[in-house]
Amino acid sequence: MSRRKYKVILDDKHVYHVLDNTTGQQIQGKIWTVSTISNKIYEFHAETALQRMNPENRKSKYGGLDDDSILKIWRQNSTYTSRCGIAMHKLLEKYLRNVKDELTVIPPPIVSESPIVFDETHGVIITEKHLAQFQNYIHQHSMIPVCMEHAVFSKDLMVAGTFDCLLKDDAGELILLDYKRRKELNHENYKKAVIQCNLYRQLYEQETSLKISKMFIVSIFPTNENIIFDPIEIADVIPQVKDFLTEQNMIQTSENKG
Repeated sequence: MSRRKYKVILDDKHVYHVLDNTTGQQIQGKIWTVSTISNKIYEFHAETALQRMNPENRKSKYGGLDDDSILKIWRQNSTYTSRCGIAMHKLLEKYLRNVKDELTVIPPPIVSESPIVFDETHGVIITEKHLAQFQNYIHQHSMIPVCMEHAVFSKDLMVAGTFDCLLKDDAGELILLDYKRRKELNHENYKKAVIQCNLYRQLYEQETSLKISKMFIVSIFPTNENIIFDPIEIADVIPQVKDFLTEQNMIQTSENKG
């Protein structure tokens, strides 16, 4: 692959900085992330979800906790899940780079208001069984890594992102994998995945002129029997993303005038 047009850097605060390799100048302006866009287009509203929760399910799971206490638990769980997910990504990357690592456990958060008993297995980064399943999938298809934790950028859209893994199979086809630490890919998460994976794909294809043939969400959770490879449809999401960004710019302009 020839020298990349842009150098994409993600800092410790998860902010992207992009340098033009031709001019040596940093790209100026707000840079949206791929994950932010997919989450915003299909945004989850915790308060709305809480209002729609079945009263019996709420009582059995949360007892007599008020809304604020439940929302606090959700926020803490989200932070905890994110930590476990980041660790899982790093472990799978090390495996594909042939770097051995210990399978560690991240202790669950202590939530004094919560009646939920956290199972420590939820903090397992990945089980030996699931790692073996991942290895078998890679070997069965004679896959080799093309790139991992690869950053992409579009100056036209002012969008950057980093996808997990790109593999080449025994037929020479490129396959994009996106790891998720969850039990399953439900309908709402699938819609987000279509935006996220296809935006990664289209930005990569624009940069390299290479074609990605298949995409999968790899769902991994310690208490699941197996890891799940969910295929993601190939779709042109650029028009939808452009509409979203145009709407966001109009909102920002209106707020600035106000």
